[in-house]
Amino acid sequence: MVVILHTLMKLNPIQIQYVCERIIRDLKEKDLVVFKSDEGKVLKRMIAEFEKNLKEEDAIEDEARKLMERHDSEVSGGGINKGKLLMMLKKEIAKKKRFPL
Repeated sequence: MVVILHTLMKLNPIQIQYVCERIIRDLKEKDLVVFKSDEGKVLKRMIAEFEKNLKEEDAIEDEARKLMERHDSEVSGGGINKGKLLMMLKKEIAKKKRFPL
């Protein structure tokens, strides 16, 4: 869910908090989780991890874009779809860093 949301738009802090609150609420309603510590602390930690994940994904995308720019002359002449190439590079970089997309 995070990757899909992030690729479509940049999430602001309010949206991130909403998503995290929704996940917690859904897990609780389905009796899939029981908190051993304060729910507020869990929410804060979840938001922090969510934001960290988005920043890591942004860094991977930046790295993929820089790689594309370095090889722009090769890419431009080959009739390659730049969007698809960016996703392929991003997936390869993420794989090497063991980062799930």
